[in-house]
Amino acid sequence: MYKITLKIFLLLFIFFLLGYGVSLGLSYIERNVPLDGYLEYLVNRNKEYVEDNSIMASLKETSLTEETGDKEIEDFGTPVYISIESVGISLDIKVGEYDYDNQTWTLTNGSAYWANLSDSILMENSNTVIYAHNQVNEFYKTKYLKVGDVIKIKTDQGKEVSFKYVSDTLVSPERGDLIVADSSVSQLTLITCNGIFSENRRIIYAEMITKESL
Repeated sequence: MYKITLKIFLLLFIFFLLGYGVSLGLSYIERNVPLDGYLEYLVNRNKEYVEDNSIMASLKETSLTEETGDKEIEDFGTPVYISIESVGISLDIKVGEYDYDNQTWTLTNGSAYWANLSDSILMENSNTVIYAHNQVNEFYKTKYLKVGDVIKIKTDQGKEVSFKYVSDTLVSPERGDLIVADSSVSQLTLITCNGIFSENRRIIYAEMITKESL
């Protein structure tokens, strides 16, 4: 009886190790399908004008002034936290920086990232891009979003800004331009993988509806 129990235990342990190994392998594959082809659009949009990230804020301010005349547009700040109650997502947001030397974007497990070459959250004329892995504790559950679901973003200025989910689309790496939807209101764009072995990305579009002080 003891030997049978031991064999069963060993078999279960082996199956556990195999399952864990496969899970790690698939996770590794998913993590290393690069987002760079999509986010490259942001780099190309700015590279003629930007030599380093330190002048990005002043450039955006100048651009907005040119577009809107003397009208001052309220800046709610950069995103630091995302919550989507309808699908059970709550994530810290870190700053995703572009490494010009290695031509890669910041991306690790456990957090979402704000693409720092995209806009901070403005009352008008902004498109804020946030990306994360397609994993259970990250953006996997965004596939369950329904039109009208609310996405809440907390910012570094102590604001909470709400967006409503509008639509999503699958895109290939060469169509990075699709990260910017055609909309008359400030937008939130989420980017995640379509699947473990897929190079396609799911682009999720949302439009601003409210902002509240925390």
